[in-house]
Amino acid sequence: MFRDIKSRKADETDFANSLKFLCDSLFTYYGVRPIILIDEYDAPIQKGYEKGYYDDVIGFMKSLFSAAFSGDDAVVTFAVMTGTMSVPREDITSDPDGLVACAVRCDRNSRCFGFTGEDVKKITDDFGHPEKMDEIRAWYGGYRFGNTEIFNPWSVLQHVEENFTTDTYWHGSSEHAILKRLIEKATRGDVKTLRGLIEDVPITDDIAKDVFFGDLFRRKTAERTLYTASMLATGFLAPKNDDFGQHEFIIHKEEIKRIYSEVILCRL
Repeated sequence: MFRDIKSRKADETDFANSLKFLCDSLFTYYGVRPIILIDEYDAPIQKGYEKGYYDDVIGFMKSLFSAAFSGDDAVVTFAVMTGTMSVPREDITSDPDGLVACAVRCDRNSRCFGFTGEDVKKITDDFGHPEKMDEIRAWYGGYRFGNTEIFNPWSVLQHVEENFTTDTYWHGSSEHAILKRLIEKATRGDVKTLRGLIEDVPITDDIAKDVFFGDLFRRKTAERTLYTASMLATGFLAPKNDDFGQHEFIIHKEEIKRIYSEVILCRL
């Protein structure tokens, strides 16, 4: 299988079994069940939405993950997959009960999704600039996972690397294609609401559940909950006063405001 993949002779079945083959090989060689870490598992699914092959990519991902993680012959210790948009568990594995989902409102493992305030304070202290803490929080903090404030680790590290110069370092890290397409379907009233965000006017919305990919483009106009939940999941929005229960959401920090103006407002 490895030689077929390397020589580009492999078929779809080979690729669907490739992750299981890798896990089996690691287990055979080291005698230890591997731990699998997959970042941005939803990126190929987003591309499927953009390019019109969503059903095909979902079918492939289900085969890939089911072969590696499910069944009596699976040899993994556990797997962690991270992404921004939710995919129903039954769509990506034949064993949905074996998956535990942690959305932005969930407090479980909430300190694991970026830098905490304590992490950033240690960074500023170690680099001899404790006075920069407030500035970093104003620009790159304010993300909310459960009850924990999270700082954007990429932007914080770039800020330090550039001698503590503020800039929109997150700007080029994502195309935001799904959000752009979704907002293009907003009603006239919703456009007014979206423009109000830049003036610190919150969106009021009762987001009762996660938004899945399959919910996004089923209507000619986007329901407010769809784009509000999408903006929350992708980091553009955070709960006002750090309280999800108030159902009010704002653009929380200076970096996000600037990116929102350049990426989203220009499409309204």
